[in-house]
Amino acid sequence: MLLRLAFKELWNNKKFVLFFVANLSLGLACFIGLDSFKNSIQDTLYKQSREILAADLRVGGRRGLTIDERKAFLQALPAGSKVSSVTELYSMLSFKNVSRLVQVKVIEDSYPYYGELTLADGSSVTEYSPKDISIENGVWVQPELLIQLGAKLGDTISLGDSKFKILNSVIKDSSSAWSGIALAPRIYVSAKFISGTNLVKFGTTAFYSNLIKLPPKADEFELEKKLNVLLPDQ
Repeated sequence: MLLRLAFKELWNNKKFVLFFVANLSLGLACFIGLDSFKNSIQDTLYKQSREILAADLRVGGRRGLTIDERKAFLQALPAGSKVSSVTELYSMLSFKNVSRLVQVKVIEDSYPYYGELTLADGSSVTEYSPKDISIENGVWVQPELLIQLGAKLGDTISLGDSKFKILNSVIKDSSSAWSGIALAPRIYVSAKFISGTNLVKFGTTAFYSNLIKLPPKADEFELEKKLNVLLPDQ
C-alpha cells in the first residue's frame, strides 16, 4: 500500500521528480569529478616535489654529519634505502685572464634520484645515466657561464687547486626550482675529484645535503619524525 501511494505521488509530480533526479545526478557527478581532480593534483604535486628535491627526503645543513650522527642516520633508514651526498658552495673560477664567482655543486654518480638534468647535446642525466664528469677531470656548466668567460666546450678552467675540462653545459636541472635565486652560475663537479680542489675543508662555508631514496611503500612522514628526533640540530 505504501509503495503504491509513493509511486502514485511520484507519478503525479513527474516534473519535480525529474528535476530532483537531474540535480542529484549533477551533484554526484561534480563530487566525483572534484575528488578525481583533487587526487590528480596531489599526485602531480607529489611527483614534482620529489623531482625538485631529487629525492624522497633530504637531510642537510651548514655542516656535515658527525660520525655518530651519520651512523644513527643510516641505521634509521629502512632496508633498501639509498643515500647520495650533495655539497654546494661558492668559489672563484678562472679562465685565462677572466675570473667569475660560481656556485659549485658537488654530486655523486647516483644524482639525481628523481628528475633529470638536460645537457646541451640533448642527452638527459638521471640516476642510472653514465656521467662523464665521474670518469675524467671535467665539469658541467650553465650556458651563461660560457658567455661570461668567453669559453667553449673543451676548454680548461681553474677551480681551487685543480684544473677541469668543460665537458658539457646544463640547459635544465629539475632540482634547481627549490634553491631560489642563485648568486652566480652553477657548475657541477664529481665528488670523486673535488678533494683535489682543496675547496671543501674545515671552515668551508657550504651546504651539505644527504638525499634519501626510499624503497616502495616506505612511510617518509614517519621517517621524517624519527630523523628529527635523532638529529635535533637544525
